[in-house]
Parts: sequence; structure tokens; C-alpha cells
Amino acid sequence: IYTSLLDDGAVPRLVGTQLGKIQASDKSVLYVEITLEAGPSVLYDAVVVPDAEAAVASLARDAHALDFVREQYRHCKPILAVGASDQLLTACGIDPALPDGQPDPGVITTADATTATEGFIAAIAKHRHYARETDPPRV
Repeated sequence: IYTSLLDDGAVPRLVGTQLGKIQASDKSVLYVEITLEAGPSVLYDAVVVPDAEAAVASLARDAHALDFVREQYRHCKPILAVGASDQLLTACGIDPALPDGQPDPGVITTADATTATEGFIAAIAKHRHYARETDPPRV
């Protein structure tokens, strides 16, 4: 996903609960560039929540992480939840359907990130998905 975003001209940032190195599932090393506290979600055009059950369980207990994802949703920005990360959306109270019951094109949940990348990039190009906006916010 990161490489696809770079190839399309985006500037992805790795945001985490703390700065430093993390090991990806393919054993590569990733560097968290900014923390959830220092980089609120309103600064970003979209969010990808990667797949990792233990990480998702930890994030679901972290108020900063929950607020980050909820604010992305409230600001009608695209969200890509890969694999187990859909559980984080549930913990945030985020429904992948619009208020009218139709699928939210800005909330993409998938087991396979490679098949969802193109749709996520299209969702980012739209910038905001105002059909989900409600007053007061649902989450």
C-alpha cells in the first residue's frame, strides 16, 4: 500500500503510539515517524489501519488510537481497514455502511490489501465522503 501510494504521488506517513522501529509481518523494518499525540488525524487525508490481531487489540485499548480513527471518520476522510483491523473500526463505533444503509465508499474493509489499494486510492482522490456526515456525529 505504501509503495502504491508513493507511486501515485502521495506522501504516506507512519503514525504510531510511539516513535521508533517496528517489524512488519514480512520481517522488514518500518520507522514510525510521528506519534498519535503529535500528529492528530485531521492533518491527514486518509488512514490505513494494517492487519495484526495483537496490534489491533492493543490499539482498541488506546484512547489516542480510537480518537485518531474516529476523527478520520467524522471528517469524512477515507479509511482502509485491512484484515483484523476492522475490529478497531468496531471498537470506534464505525459502521462501514452509510446512514441510509448503502456501503460507505470511503470505509474500505478487506482481507487482502493488494486488492483494495486501487479503490482506496480512488477514495483518497475524492478527498471527503460527505454522505456519511450526520449531525450530531454517529461516533
